[in-house]
Amino acid sequence: IARQSGTKTVLVNGRVSDKMLANVPKLKPFWRWVFSNLDGVLLRSSTDAARFDNLAGQLKIAPPQLVTGDVKLDAASPVDVDEIQRAREKWRAIFGIEKEAPLIVAGSTHPGEEAMVLETFHRLKEVFPDVRLIIAPRHIERAEEVTQIIKAHKFPVFRRSQNEKVINAVGLLDTVGELSEVYAAADVAFVGGSLIKRGGHNMLEPVLRGVPVVFGPYAMNFRDAAKLVEESQTGTQVADETVLVDALCDWLHDEELRRDLPRRAAQALEAHSGATRRVAEWVKALCNKNR
Repeated sequence: IARQSGTKTVLVNGRVSDKMLANVPKLKPFWRWVFSNLDGVLLRSSTDAARFDNLAGQLKIAPPQLVTGDVKLDAASPVDVDEIQRAREKWRAIFGIEKEAPLIVAGSTHPGEEAMVLETFHRLKEVFPDVRLIIAPRHIERAEEVTQIIKAHKFPVFRRSQNEKVINAVGLLDTVGELSEVYAAADVAFVGGSLIKRGGHNMLEPVLRGVPVVFGPYAMNFRDAAKLVEESQTGTQVADETVLVDALCDWLHDEELRRDLPRRAAQALEAHSGATRRVAEWVKALCNKNR
């Protein structure tokens, strides 16, 4: 309808997923019609561009395209070091975690992952006896379920929403909108949805708080972020839960690498700097073309 009315139509910050790569060839007439109504395709990365070229070749279409970088990463920048320190002190005080105790924050976990994290935590305590853990389930309506899982693993529980101090407890973040800041209290973070076939969540969130991240093999929804994290040495992808403890131990042992993380994160994000401007300039040129 937009095309018929003369309105320019552009796909911005485009991503070509595994699912799309598999499904487009099965429905060629439909997707040929969809893409023929686009005046331009602006893609996040060279990987997405190569994948789109593959599909465009199969569909025999050639809409103009450009790799702009990721608009979301253009907006992302590491949080100020002083702000990170303030958040670290604030949330450690709230959860009753000692200043120097190693802390793991497991964020955005899904059913099945909490048990894996807690088994890993048991093993981690053999190496770091004073290590602490905070779990933040992706869906807070699972708070009572996760509480029972923690108790089944023989750990006391401190729920953020109830604010009752419990000594040496596993923290449960059962509130909305606080996880991003809580990451700053950690020494290492685990981002969930990645040890199960969920596709992962944003592993850059802890990195932007100056914290290294560990995540599982199922990170399809954040493939470029995962690649950026590994290439910049700001995180580690593990094959499965059996080696999760090894990755966490490596990060806890390497204080120098952790300390240098904000610099490496900022350097890695430079490639996406200006993505928003590039999109705006391309769209402006498109709109001016036929005036």
